[in-house]
Amino acid sequence: MTVSARVRRELWEKLKSYGVNISEVIRRSLEEELRRRETKLLKKLAADEVEEIMRAVIALTKFMQVIELEDPVEGLRTSNEIETTFYDVACVVTALRKGLTLVTDDRRLAAKIERNRDIILEEYEGKLHVIESAEL
Repeated sequence: MTVSARVRRELWEKLKSYGVNISEVIRRSLEEELRRRETKLLKKLAADEVEEIMRAVIALTKFMQVIELEDPVEGLRTSNEIETTFYDVACVVTALRKGLTLVTDDRRLAAKIERNRDIILEEYEGKLHVIESAEL
C-alpha cells in the first residue's frame, strides 16, 4: 500500500538535500504511532481489576470525614488572590483550622502556598505545615 503526505516544498527540498529517505521516515513514524496506541490500549484495566479497585475505594470512604469550609466566599476570595483553585484553598484552610499537616505531591500547589504563606496566614489563623507523601 502506498501512503502519501502533503508537505511544504521547502521541507521536501531540505529533506532531499540531506539525503533523507522520506518514505522510510513516514513508515517509521506510522509504525511508532501504532506501537504507542497499542501500548496505551494494553494499559487499560481488566474488569476484575476495576472491581477490586472500586471495592477498595468504597472501603476507604467509610473512614473519610467530609469537612466543609466555614466561609466558602472567603475561600473563593483567597483562591483568586493566590491564583489557585477553590479546592486547593479548601484543603489548605481545612489543614490550618484543624491543625493538620497538608500532604500534597502537587509541586505547583506547594510552591504557591510557600509564595503566598503570609497572605494565607493573615487570612486564616493556625500553623501551616505542608509535606510530600514521600515524607510520611
